[in-house]
Amino acid sequence: MPAVQIARLKNEVAGLGLLFSHPIEFKRRLDHVLDFYTDRVYRAGQSVPPPLLIPIYHIHPLVMQQIELELQRKCQEDETAALALADLLWTDHHFETRQLAVFLLGQISLDLPQPIFQRFQEWARPEEPAEILEMLFNRGSARLRKEQSGMWLETIQKWLDSSSTALQNMGLQALLAVVNDRQFNNLPPAYRMISKFLHSPHTALVRSLQDLLEALARRSPTETVYFLRQILGSPTPMTTVRMIRKILPLLPVEAQANLRQMLISRS
Repeated sequence: MPAVQIARLKNEVAGLGLLFSHPIEFKRRLDHVLDFYTDRVYRAGQSVPPPLLIPIYHIHPLVMQQIELELQRKCQEDETAALALADLLWTDHHFETRQLAVFLLGQISLDLPQPIFQRFQEWARPEEPAEILEMLFNRGSARLRKEQSGMWLETIQKWLDSSSTALQNMGLQALLAVVNDRQFNNLPPAYRMISKFLHSPHTALVRSLQDLLEALARRSPTETVYFLRQILGSPTPMTTVRMIRKILPLLPVEAQANLRQMLISRS
């Protein structure tokens, strides 16, 4: 990867900005920029491991940061153009290109949110690599969590209500992004949405449920203790007992003894 020269990079990014409302030309120029800054001698272990199963340029974070800053500024000027550009960028399977598509989706604040929800219905598929889904739910739903939280939770609930464990798992991943958002404070729906899965956990969902329980314990230990006491107040599968045991250290010390007693009675 060539050394990042700030002056040159800013000129290239400004050139991208001029093409913001012309998706095809923007994509062509973007491909050139990303290819120029590709790390062609990348070796695994030099930094955070890359996403698997999809091509990746290994672009320096500074390059992506500058492009996102320009896209953010242009998005504020023309959100309709931003949506069209996001659609085109998503068709490219390179990690960085999809990263920019997701970034745009998370910036758009249309008067009618339906176009954004439509993209989630089209883009969020269980067969997508886990890293792509994680990025989509964390960054792409940023405005939805803030401005359309009710509708976003309804969308997640539809995935959770599916008979497909793959869709249910995707719904749990989307819910995890909600719980991890420190600006999102309406946690009771999250407890309600996972309750049925803890009463009868499917093996394919255990990892996602464990991640959610840990996230909830960190966000709101007191609420989580109350929730777990409710779960343990009825017949509890051993899989759920094991999940609860793992999160005990994250809970208030004074509550751990009581929960351990309830867990022993379920063993």
